[in-house]
Amino acid sequence: MADNVPAVTDEEARPFGELLFAACLDAAKNERQCLIVARHYGLDGDGWQSLAAVAASLDLSRERVRQLLDDALVRMKRRGSSQRRDGNGGPCAALLRHAEGVAGPHVPGWQQAAWERLKDDPSTIPPDKAMGLLAYFGAPNRNRRQAEAAVEPFLRELREEARRTRREAREQARWADRAARLQGLLDRYTVWRASPRVLTPDDARNLRPARSVRHDGAGLALPLDSAKLGREVQCESLLEHRFFTLLDLLATVDRYQEQPCRIEYRLDGWSRPYHPDVLIVLRDGRTILAELKPAHQVALFPNLVKWAALARACEEWGFGLFIGGDRYAVQQILQRPVPGGFEDALLAAVDGHVVRWQEYEVLLRRFDADHQAMAAIVLRHGLELRLGPFRLSRLPSNDEEGVGSLLARLRAAGPGR
Repeated sequence: MADNVPAVTDEEARPFGELLFAACLDAAKNERQCLIVARHYGLDGDGWQSLAAVAASLDLSRERVRQLLDDALVRMKRRGSSQRRDGNGGPCAALLRHAEGVAGPHVPGWQQAAWERLKDDPSTIPPDKAMGLLAYFGAPNRNRRQAEAAVEPFLRELREEARRTRREAREQARWADRAARLQGLLDRYTVWRASPRVLTPDDARNLRPARSVRHDGAGLALPLDSAKLGREVQCESLLEHRFFTLLDLLATVDRYQEQPCRIEYRLDGWSRPYHPDVLIVLRDGRTILAELKPAHQVALFPNLVKWAALARACEEWGFGLFIGGDRYAVQQILQRPVPGGFEDALLAAVDGHVVRWQEYEVLLRRFDADHQAMAAIVLRHGLELRLGPFRLSRLPSNDEEGVGSLLARLRAAGPGR
């Protein structure tokens, strides 16, 4: 684009504001008219002022200031044309030559060319006003209104692009904050064996999914294009999608694998398969098996049975164990405060019998408690919560599924261990 812009003289290469000020001094009818131009376009070093502000400072009406400003611009343009016809140089002629070289009709894409020139121009004229002036002085037949109309679509797109950039910057900052929060959760609440296993780079590269979650009647896959992995990642839920997106942003994470393995667990005497959500390989080779669940589901007994099997597998394989999501870890629910008296009342209710939904609802209303408080008590005291139908009771003394051992391990695991 620069090849289409005619060469300018040293005089014309001066800052645009300097050229405009010199032309104003050369062509203005009087000092007041020159002062209006200088104040409105910020040529006096105090920043630009609106027409209303200039009018107030000079004790004139806004309309009168507009008329005097328009007259000054017309005088500069006419004087510049006259100086060029006479073959004489002059400040107004230099202003016109500069504007034509940047925003003349012969310049393809002159709006972008003018904007690029202004970005490097040290003048204090507001860019949108400078664009309008360049368009006005750059074409002989353009009046001021036509010049402003010619640059408005370009300026509108610039403003929209600036808004998009700000939105993107805010979104990036928001995701960076989320990633930092997840990093804090992994650092603080991952439960590690005394001697964690370290995967070799080859082992990490050879990770494969144990099952597909593409929509086949068994699950719904939400695809995520992972920049870190260079492939599509299958997600069964929005929680997984958000968690994997954050893993992509974490510098401490080398790679990860969704649906990484199959674990057998027993529930109600039946053996069942279970696939943990994600295997996270850290930069130092340590590995975390993570199970992702919404906070309101963490106290359900079938989930705890699965996680007990997961904890045993992590202990056997030397992996870290993380249970939670991108905003919480299960240990935080364990530590959650509950309304005074509610914990003792709920524990008394489950002694010797099964609490059903109606009795549980009465307790909630009596102590103004919520289900999160109930979940905290379930996890702290090893209760058995099931739905369909609802029942809350003590764990069986034999605890064949190992839920009591899991909860004891979570309670005993200090942050960061």
